[in-house]
Amino acid sequence: TLALHVGVAAHLLGLQVGIVDLDKQASATKWSMRRGSGPPVASNHAPLLTGMVHAAEANGADLVIIDTAGHSADESALTASKHSDLVIIPVRPAVFDLEAVSTTHDLAKLNRKRAVALVNGAHSRSDIAVSQAQRGLRESGLEVIPITIHTRSIFAASLIDGRTAMEHEPEGKAAKEILALVRWLGAELDLGITAPPRNRFPTEPLTRRAA
Repeated sequence: TLALHVGVAAHLLGLQVGIVDLDKQASATKWSMRRGSGPPVASNHAPLLTGMVHAAEANGADLVIIDTAGHSADESALTASKHSDLVIIPVRPAVFDLEAVSTTHDLAKLNRKRAVALVNGAHSRSDIAVSQAQRGLRESGLEVIPITIHTRSIFAASLIDGRTAMEHEPEGKAAKEILALVRWLGAELDLGITAPPRNRFPTEPLTRRAA
């Protein structure tokens, strides 16, 4: 869900985006079939990832999002980490989820990749739990993205017909959270996107800023 929302958001902001689905459930691939339009989603196996990434770069992709299974420590997660500039670890503000983060963090460190945690699926009015989770993640040595993605029904409901929350409710709370996340990623990865006003998501793709 998070990978698709970030991918579509970057697409709407004018980037050439590709999504690689390494999750065995192939949820992103099935969503793409319902959507019928960009950004493109490719379903593949970890051993073929190198070729996929190189092909995306050759075709002018600005951003490639590699979606793996949650808390995955298999070959796909290791390979995805190897080919990433940034490893994002979504984590719910709950004890067991916080404890499971270390496995993915270790994979990133093994490949000498920068890893950042994102508090995801937080309940409304859970500021204390979110603050405690962020503090615990930092104490474990993880950088934490200064944005929180909350549990909102629109995130899942919007995917049913191949769209995303930003396309269903461009000015809704879910869209604003994703916009804030993409703004942060754009600055960290120097993606060079021209973002819309801070509190509004675009309904039409914007042009990319000249390099």
